[in-house]
Amino acid sequence: MPERLTKTAEWLDWDIEIGYHANKRSVVRGFNETDLRIMIADVVGFEVSHVEGRFVLHSHLGDDEWRIVVEPDYDERKLIVVTAWRV
Repeated sequence: MPERLTKTAEWLDWDIEIGYHANKRSVVRGFNETDLRIMIADVVGFEVSHVEGRFVLHSHLGDDEWRIVVEPDYDERKLIVVTAWRV
């Protein structure tokens, strides 16, 4: 179950960098950089990923639910988008 955003994670406000995999999959999965930015701005919850250092964001775009895997870069203060998919 996702953690509800009663307290926001500081990295949700950092600059976003679209990773190679997310960029490669964007056309097939039907999203673009603007969509990702909108979904990250509208996150309703998140959970810790099974991959250390990553989180799975729960969001929506239009009527669809989405999951976005992100990896905060604490040194650079950037939020790297690893991948995203429609639920």
